[in-house]
Amino acid sequence: MSSPDAITLIGRYGQGPNINQINKVTNIVAPGRYPSLLLMSDSRNARILLWDSEKDITEVIAGISCTSGSDSIHLDNPFGITFNERTNALYIADRSNNRIQKYDMNEQYPPITVAGWGQLNSPHAIQLDPGGIDLFIADTLNHRILLWLNGNLQGRTIAGTGNAGNSIIELNSPTQIRFDSDYNLYVVDKNNSRIQRFDLISNGC
Repeated sequence: MSSPDAITLIGRYGQGPNINQINKVTNIVAPGRYPSLLLMSDSRNARILLWDSEKDITEVIAGISCTSGSDSIHLDNPFGITFNERTNALYIADRSNNRIQKYDMNEQYPPITVAGWGQLNSPHAIQLDPGGIDLFIADTLNHRILLWLNGNLQGRTIAGTGNAGNSIIELNSPTQIRFDSDYNLYVVDKNNSRIQRFDLISNGC
């Protein structure tokens, strides 16, 4: 059986910085509540894009196009993104700024830092807990997964030791995380070329 033909949605105009172009998209989110929308982390353009398939319109919803920075309105190499469909809050792993930024898509509040402050090193991925309150962060170059409780100024290591390794309790540059319906956490353990599963409930997380 042959593969079906693909339809190019974004990127029909080549790599670049214009609003109809992208440059190294590292993550996408398709909100179930909004089936016409697609959010994407356009990393090398230092921005997050929102594409509306019904209107065929693309807009910048976070960051300043092609301008990296560390203040509240700029991003620098954004990677992982996650979206809280209940509150319309967008969370961004602002990789080169070593922080997690929260954007209120209702435009009631300016962007704020919700995790970081010298404790992250190149975070690649983030996920909300099932309740949509607390954050799980792939703290990539610290070789660990953090649980960051809402409003806290410090995270807690729940997987990995903080040192690169290949034992069952260690990670080496984790880059992606996902939950299943039983609250198991799956980790892409990049430099160990493996996928690790952690049972958070039995471990008191």
